[in-house]
Amino acid sequence: MDFFIITGLILIGFLIGWHLRAFTIMKNMVDKPDEMIKLLTQLKELSEQEERFGEPVTVELIELELETHSDTLYAYDKLTGQFIAQGSNEQELLESAKKRFPDKKFWKNNSN
Repeated sequence: MDFFIITGLILIGFLIGWHLRAFTIMKNMVDKPDEMIKLLTQLKELSEQEERFGEPVTVELIELELETHSDTLYAYDKLTGQFIAQGSNEQELLESAKKRFPDKKFWKNNSN
């Protein structure tokens, strides 16, 4: 009996999460159409590159966690905690990160 209850709860949780994901995507499309168009354009370019070269193009994305100490921004890899870069503003910080890790892409989740 417990097995069925736990399985049912997991299924309900999965369905709620699936619908929340879809809702979030739709909300972003309505609230931030320019960012979504930019994202879709980048995905289209990657698909075209895959078709031209015949193999998937992989890009390592790193989500940044930012901290501010004494008017200086510090960026860390959100998953590993590894120091990425520092700067006086976000633009300078991202430029520094791209210099240190030219083969990686960085992003910051604005909701955090």
